Amino acid sequence: MRVILLGGDSPGYSNDIVKKEGVDAKGKIRIAGKTMLEWVTEALVSSKYVDHVFVVGLAKDNSPLPKNLPVSYLPLSGSLADKIVGASNHILNQFPEEQRVIVCASDIPLITAEMVDWFVEQCGDLSADFYFSVIEKTSTEKRFPNSGRSFQKMKDGYFAGGDLSIINPQKAVENKELILKLTTNRKNFIKQIWAVDKIALIKWFLGRVGLEEAEKIATKALGIRTKVVVSKFPEIGMDVDKPPQLELVRKELERYGRGIYRSSPTA
Repeated sequence: MRVILLGGDSPGYSNDIVKKEGVDAKGKIRIAGKTMLEWVTEALVSSKYVDHVFVVGLAKDNSPLPKNLPVSYLPLSGSLADKIVGASNHILNQFPEEQRVIVCASDIPLITAEMVDWFVEQCGDLSADFYFSVIEKTSTEKRFPNSGRSFQKMKDGYFAGGDLSIINPQKAVENKELILKLTTNRKNFIKQIWAVDKIALIKWFLGRVGLEEAEKIATKALGIRTKVVVSKFPEIGMDVDKPPQLELVRKELERYGRGIYRSSPTA
């Protein structure tokens, strides 16, 4: 599979961490001798399911990645949706047979190749158009106390979105509005639910929607078959958005590096 790795920040993006660290993109923040982009890219290229990684939003001459990594650069500009659609179109032009691609953020430096392999395997026959990873609150807080993650109450428990997904690139190219829906914040997605199913929206707010029903709601709201994958690896959702989260992953990587301790699930 090919990977769309979102390596650059979008126009208007503002983050205190980026400013404090003195970089122009979050993925360039250095942790334990490497940038976050390096940690993530190394995990991806080491996966047995990954054929190639396309780093999106960065030019080769502005990349912190070592030259020996097997990656290509797509210095696309615009919104996150613009970049995903543009990268999907580029991949289809080169590899028209590609039916699914991995989309990954560059600010989850604790992931490993094993976690990427596990996620792909959980997606089974890849018959759905969109596979969305989520992490569960209890296992996440056991692994990362005081992680600062925000969790949505659901019938099955409390969950937060992950930063690893699989999409149908053809659907992305055919319908940019779809990608806009996938990349909007939670409030905008709630509007989509309201548009298709008002009763489901009420149940959502009351915490009475389970993951299986959420899949059906998302499928109806987005117009594509959607599947939710509950990750046994909280690292998939441990993105660095706030200073305490940066401190957390920095301590982990400075102490262990890409240690085997992270190959064991918390649940």
